[in-house]
Amino acid sequence: MALILRLKVVPSMLVQSLPLRLASWVQLVSLESSIIISLETGTTA
Repeated sequence: MALILRLKVVPSMLVQSLPLRLASWVQLVSLESSIIISLETGTTA
């Protein structure tokens, strides 16, 4: 019984943590791209 409960809890935890990881990854990528764009525009201007 506890094994079945554990098998149900673990995937739900993974599914809940996945959007958080995805959101933080998107924030990192957008931050890096904005820094690169500002550096490129700063050097060309």
